[in-house]
Formats: sequence, C-alpha cells, structure tokens
Amino acid sequence: MSEYVTSAYGEALFRLMKKKNIEKITVDELCETGGIGRATYFRNFKSKEDIVATLIDTVIERFESNMEKNDGTFYCYSNVLLSFELFYEYREYVIDIFRFGYVQLLVLRLTEFHEKVDGDIPASSVDRYRIYAYIGALTNTAT
Repeated sequence: MSEYVTSAYGEALFRLMKKKNIEKITVDELCETGGIGRATYFRNFKSKEDIVATLIDTVIERFESNMEKNDGTFYCYSNVLLSFELFYEYREYVIDIFRFGYVQLLVLRLTEFHEKVDGDIPASSVDRYRIYAYIGALTNTAT
C-alpha cells in the first residue's frame, strides 16, 4: 500500500475523530474526507482501527530502513535520536493516538518491533526490561 493512501486515510480518520467517536464514523465519510474510493479502503484495511495500526507500522518501517545497524547495539545514539526525530515529525499523529485512546496499540507495535530487532530474549532477562524502559521513555516524552 502506498504511503499516500495510508496518509490520506490517516489524516481523514483523525480529522473526523476530532468531531465524533470512531464507531460513528462511516466508511463513506472516511472516503469522502480522504478523497479516496471505497474500493481502495476495503482493499487495504480491515477496519478503521487498522488505519491507525498501518500508520504506526509505516513509521516503524521508515525507522527500520534508516536505523544504524553496524555498531552491534540497537540503542546507540543515532537510533535513539532517530526515534525522537520521527516522533517529532509525526507528533500530530502521536498526540492524536494518545488523545483517541490508541496508546496501547502504539506500545504493542513498538514492543513487537523491538523484540524482533533484539531477538529472542527470555522473559526473566533484564534485557527485556531495557526494551520496556526505552519504549516507555519514548512514548512518555511524546505526550
């Protein structure tokens, strides 16, 4: 799916959610506000909540394609800086994600990404808590 489609539906959804609850937003309203057809919506999304998840995944993919991979640790200065730069760049979406109650979805997607990057870490490992601390710091500074 193109970043244009994701962005158009994301902007339309967040604009409409400022006026009413997501359950009351119709697919027709979403498509009209986003300027994209119903077929495109149904081809790319299973639900309106899926738009939020796709927006988050798009930013994570952008991060992954630009992250530093050569220094042996994910938590190097350049990657931490990139995290905060992307949160800043997408700050309006991040604020809306918090405002509309999707912070748990954001935390879940970030946790899944970090677990993928760090590999299989036993649940009792202190390294697992490093992931949670990093994600907590990132999301808490975004509000």
